[in-house]
Amino acid sequence: MKVAYLVFNLTGPGGTTRSVISQANALVGLDHGHEVELVSVVRQADEPLYEVDPTIRLTWLNSTVRDPQLNAQGGPTQPSRLVPEEWDAQFDAAMDAGIAAGLPKIDADVIVTVTPALLTLARRFLPHTPVVHQEHRATSQRKGGLEPLLRTAPEAAAVVLLTAAERDWLCDRLGDTARLEVIPNPLPPVAFDRSTLDSRVIMTAGRLVAEKQYGHLIRAFARVADDLPGWRLRIFGDGPQRERLEDLAATRGIQDRVDLPGSTDDIATEWSRASIAALSSRAEGYPLVLQEAMAAGVPCVSYDCPSGPREIITDGTDGLLTPADDVPALAAGLQRVALDDRLRHDLGAAALVRSAEWDPATLALRWERLFEAIVSGGAAD
Repeated sequence: MKVAYLVFNLTGPGGTTRSVISQANALVGLDHGHEVELVSVVRQADEPLYEVDPTIRLTWLNSTVRDPQLNAQGGPTQPSRLVPEEWDAQFDAAMDAGIAAGLPKIDADVIVTVTPALLTLARRFLPHTPVVHQEHRATSQRKGGLEPLLRTAPEAAAVVLLTAAERDWLCDRLGDTARLEVIPNPLPPVAFDRSTLDSRVIMTAGRLVAEKQYGHLIRAFARVADDLPGWRLRIFGDGPQRERLEDLAATRGIQDRVDLPGSTDDIATEWSRASIAALSSRAEGYPLVLQEAMAAGVPCVSYDCPSGPREIITDGTDGLLTPADDVPALAAGLQRVALDDRLRHDLGAAALVRSAEWDPATLALRWERLFEAIVSGGAAD
């Protein structure tokens, strides 16, 4: 079977890109004869940041490596005529020609899209190819991307959600007009060494953007820092809020205990050096940061935001959930796990057991059954 994945930027960082590559790698890893292609709208580096199986074909609809803030002529970007800015502001006019010329040439039995804007493009330029759309964000929290999703989802062969809660939310709005499935994201196929949980490091990772609310995490840590001598907060990732977060740590007097080391290409090793994972997001789809932490046996303390963490963490068993946007509660959760060695190790052991559910090969088989059912016109198991 020929399966193509359509992404916006295959060379960029982020959970969606990494998850797609992990899914593609796992699918070819089944050794069932599938031909897999990764199709990227833009190319902002020579090679993908994450390792891609050499048997997977890479296709760039716009092949010139360029600054995402500039058009092909080096000037400011102009709005895309194919994707309205209110749907997805990442697209611009300089990408339109490559999309229109290259996307109809994709030869696949099934094409998988990962944003609502890409779903609309696949349906427009590949009208006879079955499209499986995978939502990587919390659908119920979408703003600009919700309109194209609700409009185009009934035209997809299937829409795959990361959690049952998000499937139910979308079902309430679409009724029986769309086929909705639930398949979580896999763990990256790397070895996660188990943490000893004695490092006195609270860690998180992700883009330094407003939605992640890392300012909440810094304020939470500041509330209990005096009670946690020797403990540090480490936030991996890059993004536009770096300076603001640095200023906040300085304002709270904990700049010498908050690290912002940027991105890393060996996050598994960093998790093995952490003792607590923290998540303070406003909204999540199925946060890879929690999956990776648990694969290293690291207990998680997370906001119970509308979707994602509650499907990963069993509160009090393999981590703690605290009320969303409640900084004092998040601080209390971090303090509780940091000061209680027995609790920390018990939660970590249970987290490691839970992580086995995200085995890439097991989830690849579920995707394979769905693709085969769509191509044959049947129902997936």
